[in-house]
Amino acid sequence: MIARLVATSPDRVREMIHRFNESGMASLDPKWAGGRPRRITTDDEAFIVETASERPEKLGLAFTRWSVRKLAAYLGDNPARVVRIGRERLRQLLGANDVTFQRTKSWKDTDDLDREAKLDRIEDALENHPDRTFAFDEFGPLREFVLNNSDHPNHTVLTRRLCRRR
Repeated sequence: MIARLVATSPDRVREMIHRFNESGMASLDPKWAGGRPRRITTDDEAFIVETASERPEKLGLAFTRWSVRKLAAYLGDNPARVVRIGRERLRQLLGANDVTFQRTKSWKDTDDLDREAKLDRIEDALENHPDRTFAFDEFGPLREFVLNNSDHPNHTVLTRRLCRRR
């Protein structure tokens, strides 16, 4: 009679009665987790952010900047630690950790002997001076603009080489 009233099977009604007898009113509020279990751990997330923050060249790869597709492929085939993650979830995770990729022209290479030192200076400037805005192009930093109540007499020019070439 109850099964017909709630449009279910008699077995389901008996199951709910037994569950109510065992746990009382708590049985009426099941604690379903919903969704599949997590495949990416917190340690995996930290590893992904750390890897995405490194230049691919430092990891022995033949390109200058990551893309979501390249990073996902590298993480899935990484010999040190394999992390399988889809591109959309990777994009969400990077966005939540404020990791973005600046795109560069992969076909344009340079024979500049100071290239690594310049790239390190750019990374240092971006990490250690969040109150400043930097303008970059293929040759490196062009100008440094100081924001908000600056005590600078004017804007500091980091590199004038490009201006002289034009």
